[in-house]
Amino acid sequence: MAKALEENTLIQLLDRCGWSDFRRQLPRLEVFLATDPIRRPSVYRLVQFLRTGSTNPIPCLGRDYGYKNCYNRDQVKRLNVVYSHILKDCSPQELHAECIQGTLRQFATEMGAKIEEKDLRLFETVARFSGGGYDDDRSSTSLNRGGLFRRSSG
Repeated sequence: MAKALEENTLIQLLDRCGWSDFRRQLPRLEVFLATDPIRRPSVYRLVQFLRTGSTNPIPCLGRDYGYKNCYNRDQVKRLNVVYSHILKDCSPQELHAECIQGTLRQFATEMGAKIEEKDLRLFETVARFSGGGYDDDRSSTSLNRGGLFRRSSG
């Protein structure tokens, strides 16, 4: 598996292991897996993050989707709700394009997401200025690899 990751041959590995039907069910999976990991749009990390229900975003999400502006887990959860709402009605590629343009707040409003006044600042990102929008944590200096918050006790 590690060799397939390093050599960017995950599709072939899936086929050899009998998972070709699984990969056909996911549109554009082949293109995604054939793309160099640091050039994959970070929106797919956002989709993964939202599906896990986590409140500890990785660095590229802080930079690209405003999580670096969150001071506590409640703010992360509110941002998660907004992005989940948006992704119900648009494709990840559309959200990625808005990220690159730096227009996430406007797009969220257009998509009918309810954003409290106090949360508007959460949508301020640096993606369009730092070459962001891609899963390249080397350019994500605003968050350390440990995440935004200390682990909760209990």
